Amino acid sequence: MIKAVLAGRAPRGLASTPTAARGRSPAPEVIPDGLSLPETEKGMLVRALERSQGNQTQAARTLGITRDTLRYRMKKYNLQIGVCRTENAV
Repeated sequence: MIKAVLAGRAPRGLASTPTAARGRSPAPEVIPDGLSLPETEKGMLVRALERSQGNQTQAARTLGITRDTLRYRMKKYNLQIGVCRTENAV
């Protein structure tokens, strides 16, 4: 078993064991109370597009995703560039 762990392979069954059962606490809550994952994701997209003044490439870099992924998610949430810009943007 030690050789498997040193080689980067988890012993069978260990990878699927919940973190609490392995003696570690679960990951902290990253989504604020009352928000769903889709709402949080959409909010992140809108904020990144606002900060980049609608520049999709820059917004994608900010989020650490590709431009194609950004465009896919914009379509998924029915976001348009004009809707994401702030009132003060050019």
